[in-house]
Amino acid sequence: MPDEPGGLVVGLRELADGVHSNSMVNCELSILGPVQITNAAISSNLYRIAQEAVRNALKHSGAKNITILLQGLDPGLDLKIKDDGGGLPKEPSRRGLGLEIMKYRAASIGGHLNIACSHGAGTLVHFRLAQTRPLTPN
Repeated sequence: MPDEPGGLVVGLRELADGVHSNSMVNCELSILGPVQITNAAISSNLYRIAQEAVRNALKHSGAKNITILLQGLDPGLDLKIKDDGGGLPKEPSRRGLGLEIMKYRAASIGGHLNIACSHGAGTLVHFRLAQTRPLTPN
């Protein structure tokens, strides 16, 4: 669904609703400003980044609250996934490739991914795409 026009917002809404319905974790989605992404590669990768960040928060952080924020900027957009969990472990897992895959996805669509955490104060996954690449296909 993220590959269709408007599908990213629908997909993120379903992701947040699914978390909220299937766990004891509160997950909220906020959309700020107009967000029009019809470029399937951008939309799909943004969804997968959000999905992985939410999955990590549910699996590893012990979070009670997750917020997904998608904001249209002029130019570009921001995607932020914030949780109130325990943060990332000091020693990264050798088995998990999720963080590296998220970074790869961000770079593949011309964006920048930053992951910030404070032990015991949650994690923020922040993707920024400056409008150096069209949000609509050429």
